[in-house]
Amino acid sequence: MKLNWFLYELTSGETILISLLFWSLIYNEDYPIYADTYVTHGVNGLYVLIDIWITAMPVKILHVYLPFLLGLSYIIFSIIYDYSGGTNALGMPYIYSVLDWSDGVTWPLIYCGGAAVVVIIIHFIFYGCFKLRVWLYKYRKGDDNSSSSVAYEGRQSDSRDIEKN
Repeated sequence: MKLNWFLYELTSGETILISLLFWSLIYNEDYPIYADTYVTHGVNGLYVLIDIWITAMPVKILHVYLPFLLGLSYIIFSIIYDYSGGTNALGMPYIYSVLDWSDGVTWPLIYCGGAAVVVIIIHFIFYGCFKLRVWLYKYRKGDDNSSSSVAYEGRQSDSRDIEKN
C-alpha cells in the first residue's frame, strides 16, 4: 500500500497541472485533437478530481516534494529530447512549445517556475480536500471525538493516525 500511496502523491498533482497547462498554454485551433489528446490532457485530470473524493487515500502535506521529483525528471527528459533532435506530433523540434529549450532557456525556466508554484497550490488543495473528506466522514458518522474509526489505505485505522498525516 505504501507504493500505491507514493505513486498517488507523486502523480496526482502533476496530472492536474498537465491538464491545466495543456489547455491554457499549448492548445489552439491549429493543434490536432485526437482521442488520446483528450485522455492524456483531460480525462486523467477528471479522474484524479473524482478519485480524491471517492478513495480513502491520505494526503500528507510534507509530500509536496514528490511532484517536484516527477517534474524535475520531466524537465531533464525534455532538455535531452530537445537537444537530441526529437520532434512532437506536428514535427516541431520540441515536445511542447513552452519547453523549447533550443530557442533559449529563459521562457522554459519561467514556465517551469510557474508550474512549480501551481503544483504546490494543487497539493495544498488536495490536502484540504483530504481533511474535508475525513471531517465529512466523521460528521456523517456523528462522531466528533478523535477516536472514530476511519478506513484508509485498505485497513481500519484510528482517525488520530490520519490527523497526524
